[in-house]
Amino acid sequence: MSKSTPPDGPSPSAIDDAVTVPRAERAAAASGEPSAMLISSSALEERGQGSLLQDELASLVGKLISDRYVVHELIGHGGMGAVYRGEQVHLRKRVAIKVLRPDMARMIELSVRFEREAIAGAHVSHPNVVAATDFGKLDDGSQFLILEYVEGTPLKDLIEQGPMPLDRALAISRQITMALGAVHEKSIVHRDVKPQNILVDAKGTVKLLDFGLAKVRVELLSDQGRNAKPSPALTGVGMVMGTFAYMAPEAARGMEGVDARSDLYALGVVMYEMLTGKRPFEESDPGLHLKKIRSEDPPSMRQRAPEITVPTRIEAVVLRLLAREPDRRFASANEVLAALDEAAAAPEKELEKAPEMAPEAAPTKAASAGPKRLDKRALILVAGGLSALAVLLLVVVLLRGGSESQETSAPTASAAPAPSPTTAPESAPTDIDGADATEWAERLRRAASRKEWRPGAKAFLALAKLDPARLTGSELRGDVATVVAGIGFETSFTESDQVFDALENELGSGGLDVLFHVVRTRGGSKASRRAQDILGKPGILDRATPALRVAYELRKSACPDKRALFSRAAEEGDGRALEELLIVKDVPCSAKRDPCCYREDAELKDAISKLRAKLGG
Repeated sequence: MSKSTPPDGPSPSAIDDAVTVPRAERAAAASGEPSAMLISSSALEERGQGSLLQDELASLVGKLISDRYVVHELIGHGGMGAVYRGEQVHLRKRVAIKVLRPDMARMIELSVRFEREAIAGAHVSHPNVVAATDFGKLDDGSQFLILEYVEGTPLKDLIEQGPMPLDRALAISRQITMALGAVHEKSIVHRDVKPQNILVDAKGTVKLLDFGLAKVRVELLSDQGRNAKPSPALTGVGMVMGTFAYMAPEAARGMEGVDARSDLYALGVVMYEMLTGKRPFEESDPGLHLKKIRSEDPPSMRQRAPEITVPTRIEAVVLRLLAREPDRRFASANEVLAALDEAAAAPEKELEKAPEMAPEAAPTKAASAGPKRLDKRALILVAGGLSALAVLLLVVVLLRGGSESQETSAPTASAAPAPSPTTAPESAPTDIDGADATEWAERLRRAASRKEWRPGAKAFLALAKLDPARLTGSELRGDVATVVAGIGFETSFTESDQVFDALENELGSGGLDVLFHVVRTRGGSKASRRAQDILGKPGILDRATPALRVAYELRKSACPDKRALFSRAAEEGDGRALEELLIVKDVPCSAKRDPCCYREDAELKDAISKLRAKLGG
């Protein structure tokens, strides 16, 4: 059952329920020693200049604010102020009214943060972000903020009901990711992404709330601030603010090191929690928690929740979001979205694949190449069709690496071996220069992190021969895009041309997916222009998937021609097409006769609705 909840839940500010670590406590947080000075601002109500009683807060009910907002009901309060349900009297529109207490408004930092929350909410226009529409002061000096009113359930409450079904968790995750993409496009870092700040309504629509701790570059958002100096930092060096259970490791060193990738880390914690019912780390002491996330990799989902099965590719996306080093995470929300779509389209379910192998099938020659090729997945597949004794003999032979493997492991060798997706073709190399695909993947990640384009290109070309599916898959998507974008500026070595040639001619539809990803995420760069040139060649998109074709056409077609693609996008598209449709919908326009004006277009709305339903949210 959905319950009516204010946009910011029971707490009127992200600072309620958040942790502040003063500079003097930075060393304690880093060492993991418990700190008595870690302050939750919800405690300010107890130690402040007198607690406001609920009936005092309720005295605002029934009053008219700023000649246009009537206050109907108190729906949440905390140490900083309160949230009310109200109505814009002229438009007869329900709104949420967030009020900062007068004594808190006199605290300069809190007052400025409240104003920046209003600015952030007003400049991010996205269906998955709660909008701010007005800001002002009451007669007693209290500041108020008018927000979109949302009826829904906090994600925190849904998680407390237990692990979510995979489809629902992915649908919610995609929407949070799209919300963060819209936020980051405005150079805003949320800095307090957590289930309490995410609402899910009865239709499954997700809303990201509460920019009370956001890092906002006001000078980039306002015309009057174009020539102004950068916004002053409100958080001192070494100061840590946020909800520690969702903080990224770099936050332990101070908020100056927190950026959009820190929001993506918090997204990873939220996804982990939705899928398993548990967070990766559950230390109750903030100092110990910060120490653990900085020194330890997150445990696998099976370790935290043995009873839960999560597809390997989905878990890989989550664990990459949770990488300790920001450079090892996805570079943007767009990259996360692409990785989720790919992982969801083809999740690895090894145990389901086993029955597909014929009981009489013998292991292929590639599978018996030696200990390097022996892995758990191969054994599971073989076990589906051979007796325990045959499996034992196979393991012994593989470990010995003997040439007699096919004689001893195939009592029914007369049957033709069934093709297996886990074994490479007989002619495919298993290593290049003594390194296998896993090692080359690590080299590619390292090169992307260090911006070493020649080694990155070499790793790319090696993987193109050893494991092209991994190269074009979600696991390496961000690193591959980084390398491709980097070598796009290089003309001094031949590897650059070889990489783009491989993407165009050797990697099938996966290579074209990578090129389109570069276009979407590296706009304006030489690599993006080069990728566009390739995708624009006659006949190239004939080799692309229908989902890529319609997304590309939506992106490239002129405004009047986009309408003809709406129904195709609904039928053939994926998350990329949905993003393009949302961009079309949000194009600024002055009148309906404007050929680019689709804001109220029924056909576009229908296509978006159908595509969302198909994608599970």
